[in-house]
Amino acid sequence: MPIFSLVLTARTENVEAITIPKDVIWLAKIKCTGCNQAFAKEVGISLEEEVEMEKQHGTANFSAKCKNCERKSYITILNTSKYEARPDEGGMVKEVLANFECRGA
Repeated sequence: MPIFSLVLTARTENVEAITIPKDVIWLAKIKCTGCNQAFAKEVGISLEEEVEMEKQHGTANFSAKCKNCERKSYITILNTSKYEARPDEGGMVKEVLANFECRGA
């Protein structure tokens, strides 16, 4: 199962920290790995949502069924996600904000 990372890279001035609220809804464009059909709209992925994964152990933060081939897709926000990034002395920020484990999407 692939893991995709959202990386923030920025050059800043007079910024102490960039903070992301923990209840943020991450928006993503996804496509089915079974038939390669793109979903019509962006999907929202939130830590606050949890769904049981069919025929698999555990939960995910997003679930959808492909309208074309009816394959189920799941996305989980991993615990390694950070919600704050601080610039170095030169004002540069490069931080992984969120990691998403994708199954079928």
